[in-house]
Amino acid sequence: MKRPARLLAVVLIFALSITAAYAEEWICSNCGKTNTTNFCTNCGQKHDVWLCPNCGEENSDAFCGNCGTPRPVDLSFLYGTWKYNQDDSVNFIFTDNNTLLMTHSVYGVMKGTYTATSNRITMFAGTTEEASTHYRVSDNTLCLEDMNKTLTKTGESAVFQIAMDGDSMNDTFSNGTILYFEYKDIADIQRFDIVATYFPNRDLTVFTKRVVGLPGDIVELRDGYLYVNNEKYDEPYINDEYRSGRLGQFEPYTVPENHYFVLGDHRNSSNDSRFVGALDANMLIGVMTENPD
Repeated sequence: MKRPARLLAVVLIFALSITAAYAEEWICSNCGKTNTTNFCTNCGQKHDVWLCPNCGEENSDAFCGNCGTPRPVDLSFLYGTWKYNQDDSVNFIFTDNNTLLMTHSVYGVMKGTYTATSNRITMFAGTTEEASTHYRVSDNTLCLEDMNKTLTKTGESAVFQIAMDGDSMNDTFSNGTILYFEYKDIADIQRFDIVATYFPNRDLTVFTKRVVGLPGDIVELRDGYLYVNNEKYDEPYINDEYRSGRLGQFEPYTVPENHYFVLGDHRNSSNDSRFVGALDANMLIGVMTENPD
């Protein structure tokens, strides 16, 4: 009887040593589940073992031992809208291009960037200093440990408000008008939607414009009238007084892939795609919606 008992003791010690080695929590790079075992209990992904996307070699170090490719980190579980539990009006939006948006239902939106590893997020927003924190993921909850914040992933869209500053959208909206915008997937944006957007090299200012050209469209202004793919649009929201002058003429322009052409409704007093070019899809952050109240 002593030999089986001794064998059992060895097995238990071995099992405990494995458990101790992987007692620290880790985030599965494949599905985002938090684990303490040496493999993901959700999808089976091994802890600290990855397949090189370049050559297929199995590795456990930060770089592929065969071709030197750095270990990829799958952050897709982060992408989407997260609500700050202690203030339902605050949302954090992580996008797949490392853009971070923080929206508030009253105070508007702030744009930043983020980087992340398997257990740490570093965020930079607006003019603030960077904030780096360990994180844990459990179901749809994201715990930012060092910041003592808890975020919950939500299927609801983030809504924020912007006050018109200037007359570029006259006569549709006058200076000071409060408008509400809903963060949407870029695929949902339609022609003539009014959007909140950033401009190149203007990441601290949000502009309100109207989308008139989608990717691949040929946009032109003739005598103040809009033509898209050689089809004339009367645009009844445009004051006829704003159609005259040199700004009412714009040579045919083909909107590049993944870009959008935007104009202000006051065509003679608007800084828009006629001057800054078509906007990269990542610059558009919201589509006008009704007052949520």
